[in-house]
Amino acid sequence: MIHSVTSESYIFLTMILCGMLSGVLYALLRALRKVVKKKFFISVSDVVFAAATLAILFFALEKTCGGNIRFYQIAGFIAGICIIELFFTLITQRRRS
Repeated sequence: MIHSVTSESYIFLTMILCGMLSGVLYALLRALRKVVKKKFFISVSDVVFAAATLAILFFALEKTCGGNIRFYQIAGFIAGICIIELFFTLITQRRRS
């Protein structure tokens, strides 16, 4: 399957958004961990987070490009997670100051 630059840009941006969604889910999980400190909850929530992240990733890969995996798609997903982590780090640092 041949992709044009426009479609590859769309796929890359979609993967960034999916990575951002996973980053938000992880931030919510981190907040829940501060409230609930049971070891069982942490184990179950890790499994649920991993399953949700994989579902988001595979659904996005299937819908955007028919399941073909390219390096820039994974890089976009990781970049989305990093963007959200940086955003939440900046917000929490401002609160502490």
